[in-house]
Amino acid sequence: MMYDYAYIPIQAGYPVIQVYKMLLKNIFFRTVVLGLFILSEACQENHFRNHPEYLEEILRVVDSTDDNQKELAFSKMDSVFRLLKQPGVRDYFECYNRKRDFYFSVRKDYERAMLYADSTIAVLKTRLDDNSIAMEYASALFLKGDICFAQKDFDEGMYYYSTAKVFAGAHLKDSCVGTGYNGRLGFVFFEQGKYLQAAKFFRADYYDRLACEANKFMKFVYMQNNLANIGYCFSKAGMPDSARFYFEKALYFIRVQENSFPKDKAYIQLAKAVVYARQAQLLVNEKKFPEAENILTKSIALTRSDYLEFTQQSMLDLAVMYLDTRKTSKAGKMLAGRNLAGQPSNRICFNGVLQGKGRFTGCIPFTHKSRKIPPPVHQPERFHRSKKQKIHGNRCCPEF
Repeated sequence: MMYDYAYIPIQAGYPVIQVYKMLLKNIFFRTVVLGLFILSEACQENHFRNHPEYLEEILRVVDSTDDNQKELAFSKMDSVFRLLKQPGVRDYFECYNRKRDFYFSVRKDYERAMLYADSTIAVLKTRLDDNSIAMEYASALFLKGDICFAQKDFDEGMYYYSTAKVFAGAHLKDSCVGTGYNGRLGFVFFEQGKYLQAAKFFRADYYDRLACEANKFMKFVYMQNNLANIGYCFSKAGMPDSARFYFEKALYFIRVQENSFPKDKAYIQLAKAVVYARQAQLLVNEKKFPEAENILTKSIALTRSDYLEFTQQSMLDLAVMYLDTRKTSKAGKMLAGRNLAGQPSNRICFNGVLQGKGRFTGCIPFTHKSRKIPPPVHQPERFHRSKKQKIHGNRCCPEF
């Protein structure tokens, strides 16, 4: 059965009066519900209008809720939403988009994220005559492409990125709406092993951000990340001199800009550490182990207090280098400092090193993952009928 988004039914067996009784337990919701019942009469004469005055408070609650309680907040949001008569496009968008972001960015539940991405697109498509909605639609196409990319469906992801770019160029006057397109293609080509093509797109994204990114800190984040990514592409392509040049450019850019963002010191330390780790890999490849040890040690020191996971990965990289150079005592100390002994998949490697048996080759595949380019700081969305889903219908458009 096919549903227009505006006629998605309330779940069977869940009368509105039960929602009302449940919400009355919270004084905040008493006020919201009272306003919604008054609003329901007015809506009969004004179909599909948006209701920011009634959704604003619950959306603020959702946004301020910790991730581990987010789904409970979503259920409260849904309960309030059910009381709206004939919600508007923006009402649906605000709810669907938050769920897409949570399931994509936090839970990594890409199938569920796709469900809400398709729902968002289906809703926005009905009002493309509104410029603000059209801008959200272009963003929604990009974001759906990101989900495809996360699912390793590169062809589908490329389709949505391209569709978003074409739509923005044809329907929107703001040329900056397509910002992020080149960076996304850079990630696609990188994952496909087409490193020199990826480098071209990261370079284009660098200039896009320079021209279009309004937020000063986000401009800094994207631009330094693009410089580092270009260097990493050249490193993977076997062009160490070009890689080294861009790594140095990234570090210089960070040093020049870092004092402008005193509240973001931890992120800046991480940005430096990532570049140092990539420089160290170049040195390892060139068998310059003392230099690599020195720079990896610097990387570890920068992130030890704020980014434990990255620090542990860098410590493992250093331990692997020690094992490769037969410095088993140093490797043992490094692994002990990384606290691997408590992890079953690591214990064999850890014990093997301490017992002087050298490198136990079975341990590394379980623990040592090649470092990949960090994901975009934020993502956009997509459109088109997916191979796996229909864009309309009750499966694609979840009930409230």
